[in-house]
Amino acid sequence: MNKTLLLTKSNLRKNRGTSIGLFFMMLIATCLVGISLLIFFDAYPTAQKKAEELNAGDGFITIRGNIEGFTDEKIEELIGEDTDHFYDYRDITYPTMTIPFGDGNAALTLAIDDESAFTREMNRISVIKEDTSITSNYVYLPYQFNTSGGFEIGDTYEYENYGKKYSFKVKGFTDVIYGGCNNNGIFTFVVDDDSYQKIWDEDKETAETIFIIYDLKESVNNGAFRIKTTNEILKVNPFIVVDGAELETLISSRTFIGLIIAVSMLVLTSLLVVALAMMLANCISNYIKENMKTLGALKAIGYTGKDIKGSLVIWFFLIALFASAIGIAISYACMPVFASLVVGQMGLSYQISFNPLATFIPVGYVILFTVIVTLISSGKISKIQPIVALREGVESHNFKKNHLALDKTSLSLNMSLAMKTHFGNMKQNIITFFAVGFMVFCCIISLLMYENFSRNPKLDIFATEICAGVVAGDGTDEDEMREYLKSRKDITNLREMLMMDFYYNDEVKFVSYVVEDTSLMRNQSVCYEGRLPQYDNEAAVSGSFAKAYGYDIGDQIKLDYGENSYNYLITGFIQTTNNNGREAILTYSGADHVVDMEKVPTWFWFDLTDPSDDYNANSEITNEIIEDCKDKYGSHIINTINFYEVMGGSMTTFRDISGFMLVVMCGISIVVIALILYLLIKSLVYHKRRDYGIYKALGYTSGSLMLQTAISFMPAIIASIVVFSIGSYYVANPYMSTFMRAFGLMQVNFDIPVIGVVIIGIGLVIVSFVLALAQTSRIKKIEAYNMLVAE
Repeated sequence: MNKTLLLTKSNLRKNRGTSIGLFFMMLIATCLVGISLLIFFDAYPTAQKKAEELNAGDGFITIRGNIEGFTDEKIEELIGEDTDHFYDYRDITYPTMTIPFGDGNAALTLAIDDESAFTREMNRISVIKEDTSITSNYVYLPYQFNTSGGFEIGDTYEYENYGKKYSFKVKGFTDVIYGGCNNNGIFTFVVDDDSYQKIWDEDKETAETIFIIYDLKESVNNGAFRIKTTNEILKVNPFIVVDGAELETLISSRTFIGLIIAVSMLVLTSLLVVALAMMLANCISNYIKENMKTLGALKAIGYTGKDIKGSLVIWFFLIALFASAIGIAISYACMPVFASLVVGQMGLSYQISFNPLATFIPVGYVILFTVIVTLISSGKISKIQPIVALREGVESHNFKKNHLALDKTSLSLNMSLAMKTHFGNMKQNIITFFAVGFMVFCCIISLLMYENFSRNPKLDIFATEICAGVVAGDGTDEDEMREYLKSRKDITNLREMLMMDFYYNDEVKFVSYVVEDTSLMRNQSVCYEGRLPQYDNEAAVSGSFAKAYGYDIGDQIKLDYGENSYNYLITGFIQTTNNNGREAILTYSGADHVVDMEKVPTWFWFDLTDPSDDYNANSEITNEIIEDCKDKYGSHIINTINFYEVMGGSMTTFRDISGFMLVVMCGISIVVIALILYLLIKSLVYHKRRDYGIYKALGYTSGSLMLQTAISFMPAIIASIVVFSIGSYYVANPYMSTFMRAFGLMQVNFDIPVIGVVIIGIGLVIVSFVLALAQTSRIKKIEAYNMLVAE
């Protein structure tokens, strides 16, 4: 053992450069795995932990409209049998509000609570930070308004509701389970008691809402319970509105960005680990070649192959140990940056904590992986005979082909010698080809995310239908409003569509889009297989639901609304990231089988005749249309939506995350390529030291030798970038589909800008050449005589 340790010490002393290069690659791999697992095991469970801390139960149900008769006793009668415990309270809730958020507005449900929300028995709201010096006319906003919405304590927050303007000073930010994230479709504000009383007095008649938070018995299915309870409530009063959500669904929609980041980091890490394995095997192979005489001498004086392999295992084990230890420490240090992205979408406070799994798995993985690769790669040492090793491993002439005869080529001398070096080092070329290619793939995936979530958001996967704006009337002046909107020259493609909740088998709620004419829908791509419904007996349903429940196109599905039901023919599968993959599209005539469509409000969706590339300009035109409708029809307008404002607010989080991921992926790729070139060029210069000695003696300058060496790597790099850029362009969408299915997207067709791929490719070629040229600078430091005699 003592001999092995002495040999290990010698290896570390003589191979500092190799050790440093591998050290940093192992450090990066450990760091990336650590960050991914911290997101999985520490940040991702935060929502569930907060739900338990704030006693959010298993879900909530809201009742609004004419709620007379819904006493505590009546609620107990309706849900007491299925719940272990429930808690109900009343507040002011506006079903569809447009409020400032992020770079635009958010259109969702707004609940207004008083400060008793901080001490409720269930669904408590907790203060994260506040300014106690603000004592009147204040509001506590959900934490997402701080992490993604652009608001700070002390700011003035203003919004408008049916012509009434409200203005509050932001006193603090809160953790809210039901009402803290724009992805959940509801925000909950807590205002001072005086302001709340004023709002209550003004809007109690139209906006008073009962919130029921419930804990179910173990044997009760949540979806079935909500559907059953909704039907029972509607039997009491069929004219009220019942809504709600399951805790599990809301947590899923709040945390999927964290999953995307973690999965992306793990994919990058897996590719980096493959590159690390190739480099580790190459380093061991080079070590054997460079130390052939030494190995022969060691075997001649009594060292066994086991001793030498043991020294290599200890050598790389020590590198892996220190690299992984420092790497996991760096992952904790970097975690606040990545956590800010997760928290930005999750909207809950998060404190990084020590997580044993996220700490020891990366360390153990990198160490074990290193030891296994070392043992496999060093196996040839046992087969080396001392006499062959003392002759530097030369048994006979290998008669390798001369790929480029200098007397016959038309290339310049520098280029010719560079190509000879290239063809004479095929293993180096293979490693370079795949290592650079893996990094290209990571960059293309990041480019895809940036293009579709930030630069040109792919709205057709975030919304079932796309428009410029929506104007909803109470039905009083329906025909006149339709004709007025059609007559406007700034409006085109006027269509009627509204959202309703249909149910399947008393266990699944479908957020259903009821459309007067599906051929007018702008987002035809929402149906990725089959077609949208056209007749009264047809429906299109979510592909993720169909896969889970065994439905296919052409099957019949029974959908319920209240006590009515109808069997619809499935004509197509649709997909969006909304509503947990549980959506449907029906025609007006189709929905009329279960609900009287003449009694429902009329929602007009419209596009702009001449839209601009400028979102703000489009938003202003849409606002003018909406304001004109409000002026003309007054109280008969029950709701309006400016789609451009809404998407500006909704996409804020995605823009920040996708831009950050592009920078991180490209940065890591450049660092990894630099480390790989460092190790390969270091080995190449050592092997060709005698050749360089001859070249310098013949009059070649260090600059020309450096240029030759750098150019010798470029064919493999250029080929890799071209091949993997083309391959990634076609593989990226199938790859994204593999984990986007979890969010309701069964087939994705993200746009990948060709110009972006070209820019990344050219950029990596230039950066790689500069890095290769920089790594060859060691040639300058060696004298021709020393290189010639290989000292």
